[in-house]
Amino acid sequence: MFGKKESNNEKNEEQLASDLVQQEVATVEKIAPRTTAGGPPATPTETSLRVSDRAEPEEGLEDILEAIKRTAKLIENAKFVVALTGAGISVESGIPDFRSPGGLWTWYEPSVYASLESFIDDPTKFWEMAQDIIPMIERAQPNPAHLALAEMEKMGRCQLILSQNVDDLLEKAGCSKNIKLHGHFLTTTCLECGQRFRTSEVLNPVRGVGAPQCSSCHGHLKPDVILYSEPLNPRDLLRAKEAVSKCDLILIIGSSLEVYPVASLPETAMKSGADVVIFNLEPTPFDEEATVVCRGNASVTIPALLEECKILMGKEREGI
Repeated sequence: MFGKKESNNEKNEEQLASDLVQQEVATVEKIAPRTTAGGPPATPTETSLRVSDRAEPEEGLEDILEAIKRTAKLIENAKFVVALTGAGISVESGIPDFRSPGGLWTWYEPSVYASLESFIDDPTKFWEMAQDIIPMIERAQPNPAHLALAEMEKMGRCQLILSQNVDDLLEKAGCSKNIKLHGHFLTTTCLECGQRFRTSEVLNPVRGVGAPQCSSCHGHLKPDVILYSEPLNPRDLLRAKEAVSKCDLILIIGSSLEVYPVASLPETAMKSGADVVIFNLEPTPFDEEATVVCRGNASVTIPALLEECKILMGKEREGI
């Protein structure tokens, strides 16, 4: 019995090692902005916003394995676990993040294309960006990180997910306890009459035709996503603050922790005595205060964390 458990553990480590070797160079491609004659950078195509060369994580395999084991132990001992997910969890599904080289803000200046003020002044710029983003989101499928998080939820090892993601991959994976703090691109609401549409139905595939209008009142349409300088839904933010105040462990997955007020949630959790674990390829402002930091691709590290949790649950059931 003991030998079999040890064998499963070794197999998990060998699989993680193999996966890390295969994925240590996977990320959003670093592409120099293309320019049009005498004009600004050309808009990206789907092939230029694709998953490709990611820098190798700073930590070695042993550090990553140790971080995963420590995190699994924290999960085993926790009564209320919250996961906070960012754009990094969806990169392996073909949806670029925002700040990495080759990410969306390489192509689109957020103050021009993604702020509430610019949208109110002229929604055309936002809809130009949406023509590139929405088709990717519509076709994207959950990657192993989304699926592992959904299974952890079903196992009772994750009580709530606070999502900064504007896609629906967590939902497609089967996650049901999910607060979408930054909204999503999937539906669009008329700012005049309040009628709601599926965004893909109002999105014009032809560039340069302007922003879509409501079919009922001809008012401006805005996807149900939170723009820069736009306040979060107060009810959702309150629920998130209440959750991190009572949790004893918060897992940060694929978030740079640079966008407020969501970036303040780990600090709220810390002040309440919770452990903070960060799974992210790049450093974050909270790394020094975190209980555990794991530098690795989420589509590899989160499934490995799930397997480690299963091993500990098996030992618990057998009284080992």
